[in-house]
Amino acid sequence: MKISVCVIVKNEEKNIGQWLNNMRQIADEIIVVDTGSTDNTLNILENAGITPYHFTWCNDFAAAKNYAIQQATGDWIVFLDADEYFDASSVKRFRTEMTRYHANKKIGAIMCQLVNIDTDNRNKIIDTMIQVRIFRNSKDIYYKNPVHEQLVTKPGKYIMQKCFDLQIIHTGYSAGILRKKAERDLPILQQREKEAKTQKEREQLYVFFMDAYNCLGVFDKVLLYAQKAVKSNMKTLGGDIHVYECMISAMIHLGKDDKEIMAVITEARKKFPREVFFAVQLGYYYYVGRDYLRAEQYLLEARRLRQFAEKDIKAGKAVSDTSLNLMPMLYSSLGDIYIRKGQKQQALETSLEGMAYYKYSHLLTKVLYKSLLGRPVVEIIQIFDCFYDRKQDGNFLMEAIGWQATGEFAAYYYPTNDIRDKVKLYLKTGKFQGGAAVAGQQLDLLNHSALAEVVVKQENGEETLPSVFAIMPDKYQKLSMSKAECQQDVDGRAAIRLRKQMKYYE
Repeated sequence: MKISVCVIVKNEEKNIGQWLNNMRQIADEIIVVDTGSTDNTLNILENAGITPYHFTWCNDFAAAKNYAIQQATGDWIVFLDADEYFDASSVKRFRTEMTRYHANKKIGAIMCQLVNIDTDNRNKIIDTMIQVRIFRNSKDIYYKNPVHEQLVTKPGKYIMQKCFDLQIIHTGYSAGILRKKAERDLPILQQREKEAKTQKEREQLYVFFMDAYNCLGVFDKVLLYAQKAVKSNMKTLGGDIHVYECMISAMIHLGKDDKEIMAVITEARKKFPREVFFAVQLGYYYYVGRDYLRAEQYLLEARRLRQFAEKDIKAGKAVSDTSLNLMPMLYSSLGDIYIRKGQKQQALETSLEGMAYYKYSHLLTKVLYKSLLGRPVVEIIQIFDCFYDRKQDGNFLMEAIGWQATGEFAAYYYPTNDIRDKVKLYLKTGKFQGGAAVAGQQLDLLNHSALAEVVVKQENGEETLPSVFAIMPDKYQKLSMSKAECQQDVDGRAAIRLRKQMKYYE
């Protein structure tokens, strides 16, 4: 069994190295098709011993990908984008899994789990979905559609096989990357819309337009195409729920009337009663509106629905996991409600449950800390050490909890590179003399700088004094009037040394 891995690239210098390292662990043949790179991509490929094929870009992703698979000679093709890779466990079991499926000639494609992560947000998992990235090398399997290309084959020719033991990580989900992709895709979509000959062809583009405008933050267009998609009744794999999600989000961004938003959420809940997203939205809506009783009701319902969803995902019944990204919001809001009700133990259990999904939520971290107040600080630190690294996560904890933390907690976790943070930490721990000393050093430096500015003015023969002169202590005002006294005084000499340093950098 021979495995050919394929990719099309353009200016992928940030990703291609990782892609190559990952693919070389599973591939017998590597096919790279470049569509016009102007960055360091080609040099990286050359240094790696890869000779790329070149394809003249024609605004058609399907054409470029079909050119790539035409060069492949393997039995199976693995077609991952440059910003995708198999996780470590999938690499280890890849050959074993593929050997099982290779024997069944009816299997033409393998559906894997794709995990979208935001690399700009501490690798937060956005969602998961099923995608076909592995398929037989057959003339009957190919890509179609210039943008949002899809793999197709003759009806009845092959079957698809789910394989959730092979997991693909997709890193191209940060806001900046998504915006660039949307800017790239939008003109192609607009051209397809012009060329569409039937209403059905136009309707098939609505969701793609909605997603592109969503990435660009053009929410009036997002709402327009979401409404068109709902009216068209076009069915997509898991896409119906996604359309309502985008519609509600756009309405919130546009500041639509609460009644309008609630009407859409209610409509969506009727269509998709087991969908977590809409219950979370309702719960958070009431939470922000300080209606904590209703908020708790819907957030608890969302948690219950999430448990059902996770069972379906594990059983392979769900095609995507769109509510994973909402779990920090669900658990932090619910935990905060328990804090307000004085139910600290429930708040602790809720926040710990939420931590399993994502530990870098500011509100969730703050709720966890508040739920532990009143316990010995050693116990609080022991619990936080289960989730956070003292050195790597200190800045995050300081952002999330701030100086509401106890002195011992702050002293253990918080970095003190900044003078103000050092002073705050001294004050928090009751070491007032230390805080005064650090603050005094900073004040001395400010006074020395002000005196140095006066010295500069005098050297330049300027009669007008700088504005800072008025707030200088009496001692420094007197020193500024006599160069001799300035040279004899310790603070005066410090100001002169500072002036010399300023001259060095001029």
